Amino acid sequence: MSRIISELELDQWVRNHPTPAESAVPELLLRLVRQSCPGAIERRIPIGDSIDQPGLDGILVTESGFGAFVPRGRSCWEIGTGADTTAKATEDYSKRTTEKNTSVPEDIRVESTFVFVSPLSAQRGWRRESQSEWLAQRRERHEWADVRILDGTGIVDWLEDFPEVELWLAGQMGIHVDQIELPSQRWERLSSVGGHRLVPELYLAGREAVSIALTKAFAHEQKQLEIDTHFPGEAVDFVSAFIASKEAGGEEPALDQCLIVSGREAFDEIAGLETTRVLVLDFPFGDDSTMTSAIAQAESKGNVVVYEGIPGGEEDWQRVLLAKPRRHAIEENLVKAGYSEERARLLAQQSDQNLSALLRLIQGVAATPEWSRSGEAADLALAQLAGGWHEGLPADKAAVEELSGRDYATWAARLSGSSVSEEARSSGRERCGNSPHAMRAGGVWAG
Repeated sequence: MSRIISELELDQWVRNHPTPAESAVPELLLRLVRQSCPGAIERRIPIGDSIDQPGLDGILVTESGFGAFVPRGRSCWEIGTGADTTAKATEDYSKRTTEKNTSVPEDIRVESTFVFVSPLSAQRGWRRESQSEWLAQRRERHEWADVRILDGTGIVDWLEDFPEVELWLAGQMGIHVDQIELPSQRWERLSSVGGHRLVPELYLAGREAVSIALTKAFAHEQKQLEIDTHFPGEAVDFVSAFIASKEAGGEEPALDQCLIVSGREAFDEIAGLETTRVLVLDFPFGDDSTMTSAIAQAESKGNVVVYEGIPGGEEDWQRVLLAKPRRHAIEENLVKAGYSEERARLLAQQSDQNLSALLRLIQGVAATPEWSRSGEAADLALAQLAGGWHEGLPADKAAVEELSGRDYATWAARLSGSSVSEEARSSGRERCGNSPHAMRAGGVWAG
């Protein structure tokens, strides 16, 4: 399972942002408990304006518990976000155990687990060895049914079970979560289209060269990889299927730091964090020199950047073509997913080796979008062929006029005006200038 937040990043954010962290951590705990124990008998974890009220930071009663994170039965929780974790845990334990006006009654304590929560990492503060010693000393007193510590390591481990809560936390930390997607989320969305769950092999079959290149990228044997494809978005879909296949085979640890990024803001934020990741770009950047510089900066920090390009030019160790899937392979893997042979054969034939079209067909939508069946398609196709151009450069405008057979102003007005649907313009933007390896050819960017 991919991760957005590492324990060191959580630790750093809490230390650098004590006020928002003091409010966010109780709500984080509440969200995790809600997801983990939806049938709780009793649950009280004050958040927001209620965190300063007297009493325990959390009370929970649940019959089942949740793994190593939520004790079975009754548990009493205290939360500390300050840097001196040992002192805070000791103070809270004493306050709830022995102090006259704040302690939990003995008859409740002997049937309850005391849990101290700190979002800080044991690598930077309260070492695991010291935690174990602290726990042993208090467990020997038999003042509670059990005593536990949940630190940053445990919280991040717990978050792995609930990616939607991790996305919420990332948002609290100032990350543009609307521009981030986990590969598992992308694959869940792709594979659940239609009445049968699709298999990763639908995307992987006959594309071994890309799988080999991705394996090297995930091993950090290279800093970047361009995946050229004939169909927009299919490179990112392939990566999600590749990861799903590896995770199903038990190879999850090597892939747990991959994120799909759909915007520049999120890319800059994630690339600036301490954890090195494989960042799969799901947005075009064309001849944006600042983006090229940002990619280089991300790579200098140990990140690997994977992005989609347009077929053309020579392949090398940083560039690989995502071949069109063979029709018989599409048919075979649709049957494997549960479709009848007749239905699989018809879908494979109608999709014409385009998996995006296949998904539309499965959902009962036309294989090609409406705009592509109109007169606008020719203008869009030309824009895709040109790749990218600069209106301020006469050579670029002349090259476009040569390709289109019209004066630039007329052609550009048709492309960007009301006669071209927003869907068509959006598709054009996705295809234009997506590769930093594009080369100048007669003033027009050619892939």
